[in-house]
Amino acid sequence: MSLLTATYLLAAIFAAGGLFSLSAALFGWEWFFNSANVKLLTGKMSRSAARVLYALIGVAILAMALYLCHTANSSLR
Repeated sequence: MSLLTATYLLAAIFAAGGLFSLSAALFGWEWFFNSANVKLLTGKMSRSAARVLYALIGVAILAMALYLCHTANSSLR
């Protein structure tokens, strides 16, 4: 596997994770916010604050994916 292919694969994984986190925040998935791992981070927060936090995390992860794609495209020039 080439470095470029690996970079795009990593960017796709980041994009999927970011979309998942953002979707959970936007739709307020009960099963997501009741999971033990989420409660570990947001246990003392209200539900709306946890949704805002996960929306911000999702946007940050999506930004990382876009940055990876941008730097991969820059390396082609």
